[in-house]
Amino acid sequence: APSTPPTSPAPLCNIEIDIVTDKYPEETTWLLVNKCNGVVVLSGGPYISRNTLHTDSILAPCGAEYTFMINDSYGDGICCSNGSGSYEVRKSGFAVLSGKQFVLSDEGSFGSCSPTHTQALSEDISYTSAISY
Repeated sequence: APSTPPTSPAPLCNIEIDIVTDKYPEETTWLLVNKCNGVVVLSGGPYISRNTLHTDSILAPCGAEYTFMINDSYGDGICCSNGSGSYEVRKSGFAVLSGKQFVLSDEGSFGSCSPTHTQALSEDISYTSAISY
């Protein structure tokens, strides 16, 4: 009987998220969602420390599309009237999303729900800003 080759696991990529809080860190929360299966793979906030860099990371499948959503519960964003807050999302060390000025929320996506495990490093990156000023 012919043997079936073992399936190799999907390659994993390190996804890092940097959040620099403003003067009101308790207003900031965020989610990273795998759009291929709808699973929240990482989340953060609310925070306690003002004007502080917070870094979170996860090993997640490379061949997937992810959406990053950041919210400010008060509606004044994380920059610039109440501090110099910002965010950056990196995949395998490369910045794929970043921002700072928004009102209630900001959102961006990167990657794609690919049926294969191979994916170019220069993936399509889409970015939408919900409300900006």
